[in-house]
Amino acid sequence: MSDPMRKPAKKNRKNSTGLDFPVGQCRKVRFGDSTMKVEIVEDRGNVGLAGHHLVRVRYVNPYSDPTSTFEVYAENLLPLTSRQ
Repeated sequence: MSDPMRKPAKKNRKNSTGLDFPVGQCRKVRFGDSTMKVEIVEDRGNVGLAGHHLVRVRYVNPYSDPTSTFEVYAENLLPLTSRQ
């Protein structure tokens, strides 16, 4: 018999991009001709339009509001270069 108070084990699911987006990791996102450094706040999964993978991020800037977040498609996230 299974215990009703026991939580089911989390399954390791691959997202649509095949990438892992751990909370706290920094990436870049392109805005027009420039890019901005962002920190991943939440991996939302495949809940976007047409099943796109969404990631909630915030700006990495000492002058920005730390509670201000926004969502981007995971495929729009760029890796940081070694000097950033």
